[in-house]
Amino acid sequence: MMGLESTNGGSTAMELRSWLEGHDWQPGRLIDWMQGYELPTSPFEDQPYLLFLQSLPGGAERTKLARELARRVGKVLAAPPDEQPRADRPNQVLYNLFMLAGNL
Repeated sequence: MMGLESTNGGSTAMELRSWLEGHDWQPGRLIDWMQGYELPTSPFEDQPYLLFLQSLPGGAERTKLARELARRVGKVLAAPPDEQPRADRPNQVLYNLFMLAGNL
């Protein structure tokens, strides 16, 4: 599974855009990212939600992608826990999902 850091040198923003524009997405991937898995390293050790916010483009495209990201975050948060992929760090996942949702 490819993370937000592209294996071919693409930027985090391009990876996020590609994921958000894809129609076949799985909650497990977002949960992994919210735990910090498969994310590029940051010199500031930012929380995953900050990396997502910083990676959104500007202008009208930001609005479109932010809406899709909010929709996906909402679906993950609304699903019953027993229907979600298991998280190694559930508190970190919830923190990052709520912070992301609150900042979109």
